[in-house]
Amino acid sequence: MSQITQLLKQHRRNLHAYPETAWTEFQTTWYIYQQLMGLPFKLRLGKEILNEAFVLNRNEEEVKISAKRALDNGVPKEFIHILDEFTGVLATFETHKSGPTFVLRFDIDALPIQETEDAQHLPNLLGFRSRHDNCMHACGHDFHTAIGLVLARWISEQRAKLRGKIILLFQPAEEGSRGARAVSASGLLDEADYFAAAHVGMMARTGEVVIDPYGFLCGTKFNVDFKGRAAHE
Repeated sequence: MSQITQLLKQHRRNLHAYPETAWTEFQTTWYIYQQLMGLPFKLRLGKEILNEAFVLNRNEEEVKISAKRALDNGVPKEFIHILDEFTGVLATFETHKSGPTFVLRFDIDALPIQETEDAQHLPNLLGFRSRHDNCMHACGHDFHTAIGLVLARWISEQRAKLRGKIILLFQPAEEGSRGARAVSASGLLDEADYFAAAHVGMMARTGEVVIDPYGFLCGTKFNVDFKGRAAHE
C-alpha cells in the first residue's frame, strides 16, 4: 500500500469517527487545522472565512452543544474562541511566482443519520464507527476532507515546481446548500481564475474521474417568506 493511500485511509477513518453536521464542525475544523499548521499555508478560520449576513439555517442551540462536545473531546478552549462559533478553514499557499489562482473546495460536514449497528459494516468491524449518535458521514465528506489534507501535503512537497496561488477551502455546511454562499460572499475567493470541487461517487470505477456528471447529487434550494392573512383565526 502506498504512503498516500495509507494517509488517505487514516484521515478518512479519523474523520468518520467524529462526524458533525452543518455549522457544528468544531472538532473537524480542529483536526484540519492540526494537519495544516505545520505546512506553508496561511490559515483563516471560522468566522474569518465567511460573510455572516449570508449564513443560512444555523441552529444556535446545536452549535453550542457541538462546541461543548468538542471541548469535552479535547479541542482547546482557545481554538473554539478563535473560531468565534463558526467553522471551516481556508488555506492559502503562495508560490511567489506569476501564475493563476486555483481554488479547490472540500466539504466537511456530515448528515443527521444514525450509523448502522450491522456487525459486518466496515466501520464496525475496524473500529471507526461514528461516536456521535444520530450523526454520520454518509455522503463521503470525510473522504473529501481527507483528499484535501493529502493534497495540502503534496503541495508542500512539490512547492518548488508550482506557480501562482493555491487556495484550499474546507467548507462548512455543504449539506442543505447552506454554507457556500456565505463563504463566497466573504470576498476571499474573488481572485480565483479556476475553481474546482469534486465528489466521490459509486457510479465511477476506481481511478476514474467523471467531469460534470448529469444529475449527480445536484440541487437548488430557495428560502421563501410568505406574507398574508392567516387561514385560521
